Amino acid sequence: MRVWFEAVLDTAGVIGEHTRAVEGKPIYIVKDWSFYYDVKASYVPTVHLASFLSDTIELLINVDTFICVYVAGYHPYGLRELTSPCIPKYVPGIIKAHTNEQLLPGVGHHFEDMGPPTSWFDPTTGWWCIGRKEPPPGSQAVEFATGCVAILLDERLVSLWVRPDNWREVATLFTQTS
Repeated sequence: MRVWFEAVLDTAGVIGEHTRAVEGKPIYIVKDWSFYYDVKASYVPTVHLASFLSDTIELLINVDTFICVYVAGYHPYGLRELTSPCIPKYVPGIIKAHTNEQLLPGVGHHFEDMGPPTSWFDPTTGWWCIGRKEPPPGSQAVEFATGCVAILLDERLVSLWVRPDNWREVATLFTQTS
């Protein structure tokens, strides 16, 4: 399956509002070693979802609109490195996926664009980077859901950034176990 992405910054034409597509809270559930997204409000239906998988991290997509709604999935904290990455300057918007095949609800599709499964966590800001740690020159950083940022370059997703609502708890745990 070929997958490519598009950043839509003029969101009013797509969802009727100048905002990101989904409002809510990303949470890292320590006992489950996973990201969860608590949806508060959504301008895009958060049903009929498929996902694109980078290792076990899921970028969930509405199969009717092809709009990316949030990040979730299993991600053991042992796969991370503590760092202070350069947090990208991002703008609110929408990420639309495009594929050469139909997406089916409940089905995950693997893709390799983001690179190694190692991720980075900054305990001073709470941002977690999955994919390329340094945003490449010419890339776009779009917050498509509260606390979820996608870095796109040439229609490719090169990294996902997630800032869990409970990041201080996560930072305390990570700095104690490192």
